[in-house]
Amino acid sequence: MFAPREDWSRAGVEPTLEDLINDPIVHMVMRRDNVAPSDLLKVVAGARAYLCKPAASPRTQGRAAVLTNLNSEPD
Repeated sequence: MFAPREDWSRAGVEPTLEDLINDPIVHMVMRRDNVAPSDLLKVVAGARAYLCKPAASPRTQGRAAVLTNLNSEPD
C-alpha cells in the first residue's frame, strides 16, 4: 500500500548544478524572482570560494569576539 521508506542516510545520485539551472521549473522561479542564471552562478562561485578558504585560527576568532563584545551594550 505505501511506498518503502527511502534511506536518507546514504548518498544517492544528485543532479548537477547545470541540470538544476536548466530545469524549466527553476527557470520559472528565477523569472518570478527576477534572478538570471548568471547571477545564481556568481553566488555559487562566491560560496565555493568562501568554503574553500582556510578557517581562521581560534586565537584570531577569540580576538574578534572580544572586539565585538566591546561594542555591545551590557545586559
